[in-house]
Amino acid sequence: MRDAMLMRFGASSCHIPEDPDFYGRINFVAYSAVSIGFCSCGSEATVQFPETDFVRLQIGLRGFASTYSGGITTQIHPDCSCISSPNQIATLRFGRGYEQFLLRIERPALEQQISRILGFLPKGGSLQFEPAMRGDQPHARTLRQLVMFFAAQLQEHATTLPPLLIAELEQAIIIAFLYASRHSYSDLLRADSRDGAPAHVRRAEAFIEANWQQPITIEKLTTETGVSSRTLLRAFLRHRGYTPHTFLKRTRLNGARKMLESGVPGTSVTSVAFICGFGNPGHFAKDYRLAFGELPSDTLSRAKQRQ
Repeated sequence: MRDAMLMRFGASSCHIPEDPDFYGRINFVAYSAVSIGFCSCGSEATVQFPETDFVRLQIGLRGFASTYSGGITTQIHPDCSCISSPNQIATLRFGRGYEQFLLRIERPALEQQISRILGFLPKGGSLQFEPAMRGDQPHARTLRQLVMFFAAQLQEHATTLPPLLIAELEQAIIIAFLYASRHSYSDLLRADSRDGAPAHVRRAEAFIEANWQQPITIEKLTTETGVSSRTLLRAFLRHRGYTPHTFLKRTRLNGARKMLESGVPGTSVTSVAFICGFGNPGHFAKDYRLAFGELPSDTLSRAKQRQ
């Protein structure tokens, strides 16, 4: 693992105490703008990285870690991710049993996307990020889901994913990251976001919110909005940072959570899954846990205990 950190990932130093029970696992895939990886560490470890021309996002999956960068120490765990800004030295400290997803985005790709959204690239100052990203924020949940979806696709179809699909996933992740994080241009992006969304995006959202318990296809959305599926998808990605399908899934998950929290007698996880449009209870449980940090059965059990 030490050699991988130094040779493959560009660390300037890596210290791992002698531990007979040590284990380490690293998977990493790099594309033109976005790189994604998984890391688990069975022992404490300290890794330092020099200044780089990309942004690093650590999404904690299990255990605890911390990163010191820009004079700030950020604690990392499943409820809080950490961003290391470009051109800053970063010291990462992993606790025993820590696991994370790692996302790297090239700075030029971020600036290019900001320019596309705003129509210009603001001058004065470099692109800097607040280090802590709370996992309970809606855009942060969307980003986490996109990263995990991308990772799952790479694991299953790494050699067969079409280049166009990879490019679109990269763009979706970059947009989601820009809206999930706080950075030098956040205020400009958010001012352009919901208030500036085209009417067809707002109509699609209103239609989904009113009909989320019914089957909704992209054809229905294009009929409702009067634009092509390509136009609708691009508008959602630009102004919302996610796709119509992501918005539909999130709306259904929120509806499911309300049903489970009601604790109405006779309520079951399976019945709620089917009512809310999830045909596979196993996939529903996985999506629910990603969105809310707990299984639907946990929510239902807590609601029943309150009665």
